[in-house]
Amino acid sequence: MRFLIDGYNLLHRLGLAGKYLGPRGWERSRADLLAWIKATHQNRRDDITVVFDAEKCPPGAESAKEVQGLHVRFAAGKLADDMLEEMIHREALPRELTVVSSDHRIQEAARRRNCIAMDCESYIDHAIDAGAPPPSPQPIPTKPESESIKETEHWLREFSTIDEDENLRRFNRPFKDFLKDN
Repeated sequence: MRFLIDGYNLLHRLGLAGKYLGPRGWERSRADLLAWIKATHQNRRDDITVVFDAEKCPPGAESAKEVQGLHVRFAAGKLADDMLEEMIHREALPRELTVVSSDHRIQEAARRRNCIAMDCESYIDHAIDAGAPPPSPQPIPTKPESESIKETEHWLREFSTIDEDENLRRFNRPFKDFLKDN
């Protein structure tokens, strides 16, 4: 069988995404998800493509790569939903494709092309029944991941001239006075 999976949709349904995940956290969550999908299909020769939005992918990441025998796509310059719809629309053998997403727009696109539409909860139940327990969620950090030195330097450069602009200096003065007094 062939599967087309809405990566972040499934990742969220499994509880692998969190409010404070930084770039490394998203990378770990994607790796856990892909390992779990691979384990779910380990005894079968399924062709699996997982699509993610590019906004949370590591800088400089390839838009398409193979990971553990899975086809991984990052939707560079568009939403993953748009890429999923395009892939469904271009599918040569739609009746042989199972589309996994709880997004109603994606499910409807799959049904219009006569693909099998499966929501994430059904896929998770199927995987558990097949002997692949879902991955454990990462511990939830109490604060956001800190920025890298490179990112910090970027923002310091970006705002280094703030006191040179008279309008910004006037706006900023009450805050500086407040900080100085406290």
